[in-house]
Amino acid sequence: MIDLAQSVNAPFRGWGTSLAWMGRGLEGWEEPARRQAIAHVFGADGLGLNIVRYNIGGGDAPGHDHMPHERALEGFLKHDGTWDWSADRGQRSILRDALAAGVDYVEAFSNSAPYWMTASGCVSGAEHGGPNLPDANVREFAHYLAAVVRHLIDVDQIPVRSLNPVNEPSAYTWIAGGHQEGCRVSRPQLIEILRETRMALDRAGINRVALVGPDETSVDETIETAREVFLAAPDLLKRVNTHVYGWGNRRELARLSSEWAVPLWMSEYGVGSGPHDHDDIRSAIELARMIMRDLNELQPEAWIYWQAIESERECVERNDNGGLIHADFASQKLYLTRHYWVMRAFTHAVPPGSRYSVVPDEPVLVAEQPTGRRSALLVNDTLRPRVHFIDKVENWELHQSDIVDVGNCGDPWGAIALSNARYSVTVPPQAIVTMTFLPTADGGPSRQMTEPDRC
Repeated sequence: MIDLAQSVNAPFRGWGTSLAWMGRGLEGWEEPARRQAIAHVFGADGLGLNIVRYNIGGGDAPGHDHMPHERALEGFLKHDGTWDWSADRGQRSILRDALAAGVDYVEAFSNSAPYWMTASGCVSGAEHGGPNLPDANVREFAHYLAAVVRHLIDVDQIPVRSLNPVNEPSAYTWIAGGHQEGCRVSRPQLIEILRETRMALDRAGINRVALVGPDETSVDETIETAREVFLAAPDLLKRVNTHVYGWGNRRELARLSSEWAVPLWMSEYGVGSGPHDHDDIRSAIELARMIMRDLNELQPEAWIYWQAIESERECVERNDNGGLIHADFASQKLYLTRHYWVMRAFTHAVPPGSRYSVVPDEPVLVAEQPTGRRSALLVNDTLRPRVHFIDKVENWELHQSDIVDVGNCGDPWGAIALSNARYSVTVPPQAIVTMTFLPTADGGPSRQMTEPDRC
């Protein structure tokens, strides 16, 4: 039985994406196509994402060509000590567009120091996947990050509110000559990087920018790293960020974050198993399962998808389905995937400021939205219809119902019936149904709406 009045969590901060490669890929797009991309990701009728993670690039060595164009982020500091504030125009431009579209939180993060600060001379990692930042360069790296953040705030007028100096610091996948920036560091060195970055931010006059992390690849890795950080320096991190690749003890991380008295964000996840298909069912259902599990067990204050827009060319080459939207960056064409519609169902059911909870033992979440509306989102990841019962709250009426037909590609509607103060909702196989309820005085006539037929 589903109780619409059981929303108990703290207000939800919102949904987001990292810019990084998609920002560089969209650079130079003509205005109509660019506006459409921004509307799909940040607009109220699109995903309505309100959080952006800005990737401070390190910038690889001249002559290195092992990363695709979109992934080869430009750094701001040259080896001769001069600053190039014209760098990374694409990502910074998309960031400004996102703010204009309604984004209200900007976080910065770094994958690697500039190439000439690294041990290997390459921003994608060390020769054999080991640590790649010499201790002697930690302070200079911290100064680099603080200087970039200050420029973003003071010159670009970008309201950066938090910074993670090292993304996925314990990953062994950061290897020289790889396809993206990355830098493995030891946990003792990570603590030193955090200390130096805190001091550098304070010296730059931007002590209001919070340090967050550790943004490890998995939940269990985040637990291990965060424990060491909070033991050594309990006041450094003002929020715990985690990625959720692989599984891990989500409830334990939620408990620890509460013990440390800091918020918890799910700061990166992306799904996209193959074969390549914009209408792929399996990975779309996987995305729905992951969001539901995270909201239930992690109970994060925010949930961030890795790249809302991925390169269509790369997805075809890898034969996978990464990203919510695929973009042919050359022809400026966008393809909305089934992942997009799954994500949109969640962002519209639980908008920023909502209080939500997941129904025990049910693939259902309920939310009290900041507008006063109440919503329910029901996931059926099976191959058979699933029936749920929702108690009708006195003086509340069903106003609108929406469906994401993930797997059926037909007329998917099951019944929504009201009898004896109880709604009976039949969710079709491999589908998501959202229901919006309004106080009787505001409700007006109920209506149903489906996503466009994409089959």
